[in-house]
Amino acid sequence: MVTYNVISLGAKSDGQTDSTKAFLAAWAKACGSTAASTIYVPPGRYLLHNVVFQGQCRNNDITIRFDGTLGSIRLSQMFHVVINGCHNVKVQGMRVSASGNSPNTDGIHVQSSSDVTILNARIGTGDDCVSVGHGISIGSLGKESVDNPIVIDQNYCRDNKNCPGKASGVKISDVTYQDIHGTSVTKVVVKIDCSQKYPCSGIKFEDVKLIYKNQPAEASCRNADVSASGFVQPNSCLRL
Repeated sequence: MVTYNVISLGAKSDGQTDSTKAFLAAWAKACGSTAASTIYVPPGRYLLHNVVFQGQCRNNDITIRFDGTLGSIRLSQMFHVVINGCHNVKVQGMRVSASGNSPNTDGIHVQSSSDVTILNARIGTGDDCVSVGHGISIGSLGKESVDNPIVIDQNYCRDNKNCPGKASGVKISDVTYQDIHGTSVTKVVVKIDCSQKYPCSGIKFEDVKLIYKNQPAEASCRNADVSASGFVQPNSCLRL
C-alpha cells in the first residue's frame, strides 16, 4: 500500500490556504500508480475550490482517508460530492454540512455508476442528502425536519412542462433503505411513485423510522414491489 499525504504535496491545514493543487497532485499519483494507494488527509481544515478526481486510472484500488475537514472557497451549489461513471465505490463515515437555506445543495449525488455503497453518513444540506440520477432521493435527514424524506419519483416533471404523462424509460430495482431515522414536515414521508411501464422492483426497507411532527406518518407506493424487515415506520404500503 502506497500512501500520498496531501500535506507532503503542499496542502495547508490552516483553513485559509487554497490546497486544491495538492489534492489534485495526490490523486494524479494514486490514479497513475499500479499499486494499491491511499490518499491521506491529516487532521486540520483544508480550503478547496472545485476538485475533480477523474480517470481512467491504472489503479483500481484507491482509498481516500479523511481525518481532516474540507471547506469550500465558494458555496457548493448543486452538489457537494458527485460520483459519476464509477464502479465499486464505498463512502463511509462522511459528514456534509451546509446552510439549510442554501440553494439546491445535494450532499452526495450518484449517476451513471454501479455498486456504490454509502454507510454511516451524516448529511445536512439545503436539498437532498443523497440523490441517485434524477428520481431517487433521500431528503435532508440531517436537518430538524424536511419535506418527503424518502422519494422515488419516476413521474417527476419540472414545472409540468413538456413531460406530463410520459412514461419513464428507466427501470429501478434492488434499492435498499437501511437504518434511516428522521422527522418530516409532510405527512407522506415515503413516496414511491414508479413508472407503470417499468415498475420498480426489489425496493427494501430495513430499520427505518420516520415521523411527522410527532404524529403517525404515511407511506405512498405506486407501481412498486416494496418490502420491509426489522422495525419500519410507516409501513402502510409495504409488504411485511
